[in-house]
Amino acid sequence: MGEQLVIELLGGTRVLGTKVEREVDFDEQIKRGFRPQVFAKFKANTKLPNAVLSRVLGVSTRTIDRLVTSRSTSRIKPAVSDRLYRAAKVVALAEAVLEDREQALEWLSSKQAGLGNRVPFDLVETEAGTREVEEELQRIEHGFVA
Repeated sequence: MGEQLVIELLGGTRVLGTKVEREVDFDEQIKRGFRPQVFAKFKANTKLPNAVLSRVLGVSTRTIDRLVTSRSTSRIKPAVSDRLYRAAKVVALAEAVLEDREQALEWLSSKQAGLGNRVPFDLVETEAGTREVEEELQRIEHGFVA
């Protein structure tokens, strides 16, 4: 999966404020922290409920509300930016595998037998859980569905 879909989910080059060509190009962005507008674009592009975003990003729903409406030039904390990037990568992978954003979001929001009947978005809260979701999507892509 290319980074193009991740870039699109996060608002594109204009919102990110820099050209991103490879995954490593996100490193400095994440360390500095994304601008709130990046989060707002991700939310608009995925239409995920605040409760899901709150769990995935590890912040309160009030913080989610503030990020959506913020016009501030301040930055999101690097840890939250990292979780946002991880979520965008998983959504992009699911969309690439399932070939449809709505189907991808539905899959990520529903219990999956191959993940022990857990909801993928609940697993994306940690790096280990994210890896498991990515591996399950790769199994689906290659026809090894549990």
